Amino acid sequence: MRNALTVLCGAAALVSSVAFAAPPNSIAECQQAADQWKAAYNSHNLDALVGMYDAKNGMTSAEAWTATGRDALAAGFKQEFSAGVMYTNITCDRSNRVGHHLLSRGTWTATANGPDGKPATVSGHWASVGEDRGKELLILTLIGNTQSPPPPAK
Repeated sequence: MRNALTVLCGAAALVSSVAFAAPPNSIAECQQAADQWKAAYNSHNLDALVGMYDAKNGMTSAEAWTATGRDALAAGFKQEFSAGVMYTNITCDRSNRVGHHLLSRGTWTATANGPDGKPATVSGHWASVGEDRGKELLILTLIGNTQSPPPPAK
């Protein structure tokens, strides 16, 4: 179950750095971007999902995989899709602008197929750095983690 669950981290991430016309500058806009990322991920729209990252330098790092560039990101996300990952909630807790960069963080919850084939709920935290490029804001770096499940009862 650990392998299937740790694969989630790369996507957790996300977010407030989604490409769209008016770059986010508030929690509400960050949350809107997170919702767009979640929708692209859950619908397995790989083109939309990797299009939210810088073409050459967009990076995601998690416990199970790290990728830089859209081709490598696409391969990592395909692996997660095969694990049956579905995000149920992505929350933007904080979002701050520093020059042309947007620094954001939050939490996520998802379901994935456990080793027994049954859905398991997992959650964690994410942090991202996006870059405002005028008409779009692209993810430069996204880091996610997965909270460890509680130990089995004795």
